[in-house]
Amino acid sequence: MNLITTKPEEIIEPKAGVLFQQKAEKESQESVLRPVVKEKLMFKHRLAFVGLYLLTMLMYLRPHEIKPGWFGSFPLIKVVAIATLLIFIVSKIISGERLVTWPLELKMSAVMWVTGFLLIPVAISPADSMQVLFDPFIKALLIMAMMVVLLDNRFRLRLFMLSLAGCQLLFSLNAVKNYMTGNYGQAFGSRIAGWGQMMQNPNDIASVITLLMPFSIYFFISMKGWRRLFFLGCALTGGAAVFLTYSRSGFIGTVALSGLIFWKLYRGKRFKMWVLAGMAGVLLLFAIPDSYKTRLSTIFNPDADKLTSAQERQMLMMKAADLAFKRAIIGVGIGNFHHYSYREKAAHNSYLETAAELGLIGLISYLLVIFSPFRALWRVERETSPKSARPDPELFKMSVCLQACFVAYLIYGFFGSVQYLFFLYFTVAYAVALRQIYATEMSALAGNEVISNGSLQHEHEKQPGGLLWKPHRLRERWLESGSR
Repeated sequence: MNLITTKPEEIIEPKAGVLFQQKAEKESQESVLRPVVKEKLMFKHRLAFVGLYLLTMLMYLRPHEIKPGWFGSFPLIKVVAIATLLIFIVSKIISGERLVTWPLELKMSAVMWVTGFLLIPVAISPADSMQVLFDPFIKALLIMAMMVVLLDNRFRLRLFMLSLAGCQLLFSLNAVKNYMTGNYGQAFGSRIAGWGQMMQNPNDIASVITLLMPFSIYFFISMKGWRRLFFLGCALTGGAAVFLTYSRSGFIGTVALSGLIFWKLYRGKRFKMWVLAGMAGVLLLFAIPDSYKTRLSTIFNPDADKLTSAQERQMLMMKAADLAFKRAIIGVGIGNFHHYSYREKAAHNSYLETAAELGLIGLISYLLVIFSPFRALWRVERETSPKSARPDPELFKMSVCLQACFVAYLIYGFFGSVQYLFFLYFTVAYAVALRQIYATEMSALAGNEVISNGSLQHEHEKQPGGLLWKPHRLRERWLESGSR
């Protein structure tokens, strides 16, 4: 067996550039320790990773919806997804590795899917359940499972984050262009059109921009020089685009994620941050049109909405809550809430709709999918902060910005029925990948050995300190035996 022993004194100097770390001026040796990983490990399953990267960008950008004339009826995403999955399976079999790993988040996502499948017989429309299970949901879970395995080092995770920041900029520029050219959605009155079919609703495109905005902020706070200014422009363009959509959920999400990031990253300068936040708030009061202010006020006073949108949402949420209470054990079936709803509409609340369709088991699983990675990210933040025993500026900033993504999603889920779409599951995969990268590096630094297939084998029974958690005894024995 070809073993590569990682020694604490071996250091990889950070490189400058967008995809690499900036050189720290004079950090302690502990803060720049990185496990030395052989190229074979660093770039394993390259073809599968390329396919995964392409598939992910297609899922976000949706070129077949933006330019349908280019592709006609050709199922672009489906073809790329099947090809990537086959390449992934073959690559794993050839390397002799386990096909997938099963973190808690993936298990709970699978519980949601299985629950939805088991409830098909009780659904009013089994066809609707099958459509949700086998089109958006299973696709999101399969890609999530591949992400958890293939995003196994910093470079790959950073590449995804950079590309997502680019997607956010593209969505934002398109929103600004639609506003400037008067391209308004036919079903949304005087509000601008979104992006493609899945994100044609201005509320959806605003919320997706907020989900991706933390990646632009991450590069803004990590880069220097013109790169820093560029990503600042990306984030500001995103904020402007959200305001132009007149979205209530987008506005709340933007404010919440920005507050979380700057509160956590600038703890020693919180007074200055409060001053800057106050100044920004005053500027917003003058910059936001009166019509948008009126729309935002309907969050707290639904009766003030002349378009009856807020009242309708309130009624739908009450209907979903009532149905969730009555069908707490056996839900109405995945994708079937609209049959019990008002005018065949969704609940516009992911949590209540999940409870109504999948029952209490589905709701608990859904909440665990959201909050389990959030808790792990908080631990990474704490263990890599500047005041920790082993500060790591890159992982510290990544963990904070990913937490901001979950804050944005929590708000998105409160205003929209997006529980089966890929936005959550991809974000969860990024968080799980960061957690696994951190745990692997800390294990290596504590004196473990990296085996050529990527698994870890402990040299001592005593667990090293500073990890996210201590493995269960069965897990520990499994690692010691080297079984895979």
